[in-house]
Amino acid sequence: MLNYLQHIISLGALYLYPSYRSYKALDSKNFTDAQEWLCYWILIGILTIPLLISNSILNWFPFYYELKLLFSLWLIFPKTKGHLTLFYNYVVPYMDKFNVKVDIYSRDISVKSKKYAELAWQKGIEIAQVKFAEVLTKVILFI
Repeated sequence: MLNYLQHIISLGALYLYPSYRSYKALDSKNFTDAQEWLCYWILIGILTIPLLISNSILNWFPFYYELKLLFSLWLIFPKTKGHLTLFYNYVVPYMDKFNVKVDIYSRDISVKSKKYAELAWQKGIEIAQVKFAEVLTKVILFI
């Protein structure tokens, strides 16, 4: 039960408080605060998968939830601003190194997904036309 409570508090620290602070930063039109919280959300987007995996693998480890809670608090506390430390020391150098490749892959995925979406749409229209014709034929034969 205590682990569950710590998990809930950790989620609140990771999502609720930063959501509120992001809203306040946008509401105040403070560019610096908004940029800081955008860095946080980029980092959380990157950390979400490892955090989900770690929950399922490491939850049996003693003090896992306590360490996760401390990490969550370290990320968001105004005095520590751990999210900025991780963002500028790890995310920015990595993105600077690979952003051209990521742009190319994302463009390729976008083009391919549009192509497959069009094919799926056309196939769906064809199926709908055939089914409509079948239903119409049955209705006409019934009358």
